[in-house]
Amino acid sequence: MKAKMQKFSFEKKKTKTSLTKKSKDFKKIQEKRKKKKKNHDDEEIEALNLQLWPPLGQPKDNTPPKEIKLFSDLPISKKTLEGLKTHNFITPTDIQRESLLYGLKGHDILGAAKTGSGKTLAFLIPILETLFKQRYTPSFGMAALIISPTRELAYQSFDVLKKIGKFHDLSFGLVTGGMLLKEEAKRMNSTNIVICTPGRLLQHFEQTPNFTADDLKILVLDEADKILHLGFADTMNAIIEALPKQRQTILFSATQTRSVKDLARLSLKKPIYVSVHEKAKETTPTSLEQRYIVCKMQDKVNTLWSFIKSHKHKKILVFLSCCKQTRYLYQVFKKMHPGLTILCMHGHMKQHQRMEVYDSFSRKQHAVLLATDVAARGLDFPAVNWVVQVDKPENVETYIHRVGRTARYEKSGEALLLLLPAEEKKMVEDLIKRKIPIVKLKVNRKQLFDVTKKLESLCASNKDLKDNAQRAFISSMKTLYVLDKPSFHSVDLDAYAVSLGLVQAPTLPFIGKLKSKVKGQGEKERNVTDGSQNSEFEKSENIERTIALDFGMNEDDDNDNIYNIVKDVQEDEFSSEKMEQGLVPDEPSKKKKSSAKSKLKLLKYTTRITFDEDGNPEGEDKDEDVGGLNIDEAKERMKQQDMLDKELHRQNVKEKHREKRLKLKEKRRLLEMEKRGQSVTENDETHDTYEETYASTDSNSESSDDEPKPKKVRLEDKEDTLQEMTSEESDDSENTTDNDDEGEDIGDDGEDITKIDEPDDDIHKTEAAVLALLGTNP
Repeated sequence: MKAKMQKFSFEKKKTKTSLTKKSKDFKKIQEKRKKKKKNHDDEEIEALNLQLWPPLGQPKDNTPPKEIKLFSDLPISKKTLEGLKTHNFITPTDIQRESLLYGLKGHDILGAAKTGSGKTLAFLIPILETLFKQRYTPSFGMAALIISPTRELAYQSFDVLKKIGKFHDLSFGLVTGGMLLKEEAKRMNSTNIVICTPGRLLQHFEQTPNFTADDLKILVLDEADKILHLGFADTMNAIIEALPKQRQTILFSATQTRSVKDLARLSLKKPIYVSVHEKAKETTPTSLEQRYIVCKMQDKVNTLWSFIKSHKHKKILVFLSCCKQTRYLYQVFKKMHPGLTILCMHGHMKQHQRMEVYDSFSRKQHAVLLATDVAARGLDFPAVNWVVQVDKPENVETYIHRVGRTARYEKSGEALLLLLPAEEKKMVEDLIKRKIPIVKLKVNRKQLFDVTKKLESLCASNKDLKDNAQRAFISSMKTLYVLDKPSFHSVDLDAYAVSLGLVQAPTLPFIGKLKSKVKGQGEKERNVTDGSQNSEFEKSENIERTIALDFGMNEDDDNDNIYNIVKDVQEDEFSSEKMEQGLVPDEPSKKKKSSAKSKLKLLKYTTRITFDEDGNPEGEDKDEDVGGLNIDEAKERMKQQDMLDKELHRQNVKEKHREKRLKLKEKRRLLEMEKRGQSVTENDETHDTYEETYASTDSNSESSDDEPKPKKVRLEDKEDTLQEMTSEESDDSENTTDNDDEGEDIGDDGEDITKIDEPDDDIHKTEAAVLALLGTNP
């Protein structure tokens, strides 16, 4: 036994030593591989650096851009080339061929190119190469930052980065609104390349502990002209202050900025401006066919619907001016079933909803996407056939970005612009100045589908749709008023409201509010006499500021019909001089306060007061539904319909009771036949007598009202007495009289079968004969 135990322990020790040897050997092999890989990477990095920075005596750019025909001709690492090759990125585009060498060498770049020309790869490849050469790993933290104006564009760039950078030992992160901030904060410090939107990045700088950008190497601004201006200025200023100045900065856009202020803010060092299409004959792609139609505001919905119905086998992207208009047209078009998928995308949608719409529209071959300008920049929807702009863009730059969603990567595409008669001249002149060719089309109005009646019926049957139609009307008119006042004044408001399915145009509160504010501003400036030569300029500047503050493109306010009147406090009302002189107004007394409270109690919460242009009240509208249906007429129609429904219900109840009584009558007759069947065979004479009596009873029941009608006798058992029969008889009569409340019941021949007279002597004889047959004494 001892020998066996020793042998077993020896074998156990032997297996342990073998395992430890194997683990040590495996570690050695891993270390050797790492060393080989490191040495191989070092050799590759040195070779790449030699290609980028050749020895002295040779020109800096030893590879002229025109000779670059493939990505393999560029000094790019094998890992990046493998990622490009697996996703069929073989030949670089013009902007990539011109800018990649400067980006790989670390220059600051201002890149401008047509839409769909491949600007995303032009800044992703330099980022991957720079981090690879500096041997970055996830533990190093954030080294590259890509800022995009919209979530969809950030998501698109992130998707491309994952494809071409999957062979690198780097970490990538997407940081946008709509995600969990805590989950993002856990990974921020271990992410090498961060793709984000400005607001979310600033939130991490302010709230995420230990998150800094001190080691940042590259900053990229995608669609730089929009990020540096429209609503992002304050956010970008705060972000740029948190970034190190020693970095490489790359800016790309289809409409690049050359503003000295913008470049000074970004601390660019001798930036290189790359514009491959600056000298081209056309600003937009040559494969894009552009047309425009002149139509009135009230014809736009019919024109759009007719266009969709006649292009069912196309992929169409429709641009509208505001979120509420987009949402309303999406709802009604979806209910009208045009024959292809209808989708919508706007800024009020949640992040996951917008991403679902983006993926769905990208996958479908035939679909319509109704969108605001949130989808105008950078998004790469595959195989879009048509871009339709229902509302005029804010400027030519927005037009270029909108039509750039089609005819991408040298493919064909078509664009259609709908203009009001007052918009045609200026817009066409601006497009021609920017070298954008566009052709006018004429549409036969007789061939248009008129959907006005259909929209009216939808709004009449659905209050939510009617409310959304009113919001769409007010929001679209507000946008038009801010962008182009002459065009706004040329619109027939009532006709446009009818085209949306409304009976009349809702009130536009922002017009009176604007005029009253501008008037007050002018009176204030006339009272100030400081002798300044620039008073007129200051006055116009203040008016523009008022318009921008009150009626900017802010779609977060859903209560367009309601506005509050707030007293403006003058700057000098409580100045120090007046306080010293005792001219500050005293506080109201308690009596005044109590009287004011009592007056407030008398006010009704459902009362709304409207004001005219001079600020005078026009009257009170109590529960008035402006811009909708006529309440009185609707109530009258509902009353008439209610009367018809009640009459129909009454007739149905009568018919049910009549059928019920006929069934009971037939059931009683069959029951009597069953109970007297055997006795009838034994006594034919008595049976014949009963048959004749029963037949006479039935004929009497169907006779005229002047003849007496017998009561119906129900026999249930041989042992029933005459008193029991009479009690049941009285119960039946009560049941029939209860039904008189439902209305008179009419028999087959139009006779009243509920009226029952007292039985005569013949009936008593018949009862006696029946009881004799059953063996019961009367």
